[in-house]
Amino acid sequence: MNGNAASDLVLALVCGWVVATRMARQPGFGVAALLIGVAAALGVLRFGGLEALSGAHRFASLVSACAGFPLLAWSVRWPDDPIVATMKGASRAALLAGGIGVGATVLGLAAWGPGVALLCGLVIAVTAVQRREAAGIAGAAALLVAMGAAGLGAAAPFNTTVVLHLGLAAALVLLANQRRVTTI
Repeated sequence: MNGNAASDLVLALVCGWVVATRMARQPGFGVAALLIGVAAALGVLRFGGLEALSGAHRFASLVSACAGFPLLAWSVRWPDDPIVATMKGASRAALLAGGIGVGATVLGLAAWGPGVALLCGLVIAVTAVQRREAAGIAGAAALLVAMGAAGLGAAAPFNTTVVLHLGLAAALVLLANQRRVTTI
């Protein structure tokens, strides 16, 4: 198994843990992890040698950036909002945000997904700093480092895909273990 597949496997397992432990209590956080986990599972297969899944992996990654990251940010920022506190709200938000993201990308806005993910990472970071919550700050830092590494692309002297996957896995673990704060 190569590094990309192994790091996607770690991310998929972390997402599975988050879904199993958070879906009932925090549906928005759970749906976000589910969307990211689907992309990671497809990545394991793609990077493991099933190149035919390349398109499916890219599509799932786009949906997780456009719908999963907003749900994650919303869950951290406003955990009691019905959009993320109920399965109905989280599902509808994921469908709407995912549809907008896919539509924007099809219309030529290729930077839509990465831009949305970065904005969500910044919302998570600001929220964690405002709350002075150590696990949240560490999770936000891991998320922003992972996104920064991915932004470097081929110019980096390291495998940015592995850093993205492992940073996102670390961020999810840390964010899932932060104190639940209902107001700022």
